Amino acid sequence: MLERIFEEISFTATDRGGETITIDATYVREQVEDLAKESDLSKFIL
Repeated sequence: MLERIFEEISFTATDRGGETITIDATYVREQVEDLAKESDLSKFIL
């Protein structure tokens, strides 16, 4: 999940010098939305 969340940031990091990126609930939802639709996430619930 974390890899998916940071994937775009990681690949574009060299172009984002000095930019501040906020990781909030909305950003996380946008990044994992497709993954969440395709997978059974119940195994991640403690």
